[in-house]
Amino acid sequence: MMPSDSPLKMAIRDTVNHFLTIGAGLAYAEPHDHEYGRFVHPFIAHQINAYQHAKNEYEQTNPNGVFNLDEQEARLCFYMLRNLIRRGVDREHAAAEDVTDEIRMLLSIPSVRALCHLPMSDEGGENELLRLAIRIGNQEASSLLLQLPEVRRVAEQHNFYENEGDGTLDLRQMAQDKESSMVALSVSEREVVNQLKQHYQGKINELGGHTQAFASLKNELKKRYEANPTTLELVDRYGKKHTQMLPFEWDEFQQLKEGLSKEQYKNALIAYHQHEAHTAYRYLSKPNPWMADNASYVYVYDNEQGQQTALRYSTFEEYQALINLFYLAAFDEEAPAIDGYTLEGRKTLFIKQIALIGRAHNWDKSRVVTINGVVQYDQDGSPKEEEYDDVSEGDKPSCYSGVLRRLMQSVFGHGLFKVVTANMIKQTLNEYIKPYFDNAITKDNCAQLQQAYEGLINGDGDVEEHLQCLKTINIPEDTKKEIMQLACAQLENTYKSQFSNHKDVFEAIMTRYLNAAKQSGCDFIYFQSSLSLERVLEERVRQKNEPNQLSENPVHFWSATVPGAPQEPEGQPLNLAEVGIISQVENFKPGDEKHNAKQPLVASDEPPKCNVSGLSFFKAPDESLKVAFKLMELCTAYQAYLYKEIQKVSKKKITEVSDLVKIPLMNLTESPDLAKLVRKCRIVNHMIDVLENSEDSSHLDRIRNIETILTENKEILAEHRSTGGKFLQAVLNELSTLVSFIYKKEWKCKAKGEVLSDALEVETNRLSSSK
Repeated sequence: MMPSDSPLKMAIRDTVNHFLTIGAGLAYAEPHDHEYGRFVHPFIAHQINAYQHAKNEYEQTNPNGVFNLDEQEARLCFYMLRNLIRRGVDREHAAAEDVTDEIRMLLSIPSVRALCHLPMSDEGGENELLRLAIRIGNQEASSLLLQLPEVRRVAEQHNFYENEGDGTLDLRQMAQDKESSMVALSVSEREVVNQLKQHYQGKINELGGHTQAFASLKNELKKRYEANPTTLELVDRYGKKHTQMLPFEWDEFQQLKEGLSKEQYKNALIAYHQHEAHTAYRYLSKPNPWMADNASYVYVYDNEQGQQTALRYSTFEEYQALINLFYLAAFDEEAPAIDGYTLEGRKTLFIKQIALIGRAHNWDKSRVVTINGVVQYDQDGSPKEEEYDDVSEGDKPSCYSGVLRRLMQSVFGHGLFKVVTANMIKQTLNEYIKPYFDNAITKDNCAQLQQAYEGLINGDGDVEEHLQCLKTINIPEDTKKEIMQLACAQLENTYKSQFSNHKDVFEAIMTRYLNAAKQSGCDFIYFQSSLSLERVLEERVRQKNEPNQLSENPVHFWSATVPGAPQEPEGQPLNLAEVGIISQVENFKPGDEKHNAKQPLVASDEPPKCNVSGLSFFKAPDESLKVAFKLMELCTAYQAYLYKEIQKVSKKKITEVSDLVKIPLMNLTESPDLAKLVRKCRIVNHMIDVLENSEDSSHLDRIRNIETILTENKEILAEHRSTGGKFLQAVLNELSTLVSFIYKKEWKCKAKGEVLSDALEVETNRLSSSK
C-alpha cells in the first residue's frame, strides 16, 4: 500500500488538482463523486477559503467596492456550486452536508450570479442549478437561487418548473417569500436578524405586515422631507427674488420645471440628490424617476399593461423584509441608544445609509484631498484621494450584491446589533469591578499596597508578605455576587434577547472570570492590567502626598459608575471646565499664535468660561466658535494624558517628550507601546494644529477638518478603551450635534445665494470681538 505522503501519491494529487482548475475538468469530475470526490471536495474547500480571504482583504481596502472574479474563475465557481448543491442532500453513499454558507459565499460574487440562469452546456439548459436543486429536493439551494432576479424571471417563464422534481418544493411560494433574502446572511448576521425578528415581529404584525411596515418607513421619510424641504432661489421677470420650495413628488416637480431655466433645473436636481431623506425615499420607490439614464444594476419598470417603459427602479424589493426590521430598530424609542449614539443620531444614520445605497455608484469617482486648498499626502508621499458623490448625476444605486453589506451597517447604537462575545461580557463585568478597587484603595493603605506591588514586580523583599498585603483588598464573595447582578442587569438591558436566550452562558463566562481571579489568589494582580490598577495606586499616593493638587484623573477617564456613585447629568457633554482643566481656554481663540499646541496645557483651579451644551448648537450660528473652544479643551486634555503616558513608557523628562513625538515611527519598533502612544499623540497634535490654523479664518472649516481627521484615525485613537474611547465619544458628540445643525441650515443659505460658513463667520467674528 502506498504511503499517504509518497511522491507518487502527491504527484497524482497535484495533477488532479491542476485538472480541476480547468472548467471542463471540474465539470466532468464533480458529478462522479465515487471516483473523484476525494479530490473534488478538498479542492472546492480550498478554493472557497481562498476566495473568502481575498474578498475580506478587498473589502477592507475598498469599503464601497464589491469583490468580483473574472469570467474564467466565475465559470469554475458555477461547477463548484453544482457540486455543493448535490452534496446538500442525502445520497446513497453519503449523508447531506451543511454547505449553505459555501453556496451563499459563491452567490455573493456578481460574476458568478450572472451565470446562474444561463445555459452553461448543451444538456444543462437555462437555470441548470435551480433545476438540479429541484430534482434532488435541495430546498436551501433553491431558496438562495430564487433570490437572483434573472433566475426567478426565467423560472416564472417556465411556470417554476412544475413538471420537474417530485413536487416537494413549491418554488412559486418561495419566490413570493418576502424574507427569502435573509437566507443570504452570514452566521453572525443571521443571529442579529433572528433577534430583530423575535423582538419586532409583533410590531410588524401590529402595523399589518411587511407591506404596511414598508409604507410606514416611506411615510416617515416623506414627513422628514416636508419638515425640512430643499429650496431654490428664483428671480421673477421683474427681478424680484423669491424662495421656491421644491415639491416632494416628481410630477409636481415637472410642472415646476416649465418655469425654470436649464441651470435652475440642474441646480434643483442637485438639491434633491443631496437631500438624504428624499434620496432614501427614491431608492425605495418603484419606479424612481430620478434614476440616472446610464444607471446599472436596476430593473426596467413595466406599466399596468405589462409593457416596458423607460423608467427604472432599484433592487430594494428583495430586501424589503430586512429593511423593515432595521427601520423599526433604528426608530425604536424604547431601545436605549448605546455606544455614544443618541436616538436621533441612530435614526439619522439609518436614513443616511439607505440614501448611500441609493447613490452607491455615484461615489465611483475619486478626487485629490485638499484642506484649505493644500493637497494632502500619504506617508509614501503620494497625494491622498477620496471618493465623492457626483451630485450632478441622477441616482446610481448599489448592485444587489452590495446592498446586504451596506444594509448591515445601517444601524448602530442598538443592543440587538451587537453580537456579544466573551470579551464584551468580561468588559462589562470590569466596569463594575473597577469601582470596587477605586474605593478599596485609599489614602490610608495606598503606600503599603504600592510598596508591596513594586516589591513583587522588582523581586524585592518577601514575596509572600507582599502577596498577603495585596490580598487584603481581595473582592469579598458577597460583593462579587452584587457585581454579577449589576453586570447581568446591564447586559440584559443592552442585549435583550441575546441575554435572555443565553443567560446561562453569560453567567458561566462571568463566573469563570471571577473564579480565575480567585484561583490566582490575588485579585489585584489578576485584574491589574485590564483595569490599570497600578494607575489607581499612583493616583492615591499622589493625592496623599499632594493634597492640594488636582487629580490626574478629574473626569474619571479610567473608571466606571455604579448605582449610588456620582454621575454626570444625563444629556450633558463631558465637561472638563468644571474640574479645572485648561486655564488658558478662557482666553483662547483658534488661530492665536501665542498658544503652543505642542506643549500640553496645565491644570488650573480656575475653570474656562466656555461651557457648550449639545442643544445650544441649534439656537444660534455663533456656536461654532464655542465648539472650537470645546474641541480644543478635549484635544489638549487628551494630549496632556498622552504626554504623561509617553513620559512613563519612555522614562524621558516631560520637556523631552515633544522631541520624542517627532521621531519616525520606524525608529520605535523595539517599543510597540511607545510607538502607539506617539502615533496617537501626532493625531491629536494635528487636530490642535487645525484648530489653531490662523490662515483658515473659518471656524466651521476647522471643525469640519477635525471631523475628517477623526474619521481617518478613529480606530487608532479608540485603541485606548478607557481614555481614547471617552475622548472620541466626547468629540464626536460635539461634532455630530453641530453637523446636524449645519445640514439643516446649509441648503437654506444656498437657496438664498449665500454660503453658510460666511454667515457663521460674521457671527463668530462678532462674538470674538465682544469677548
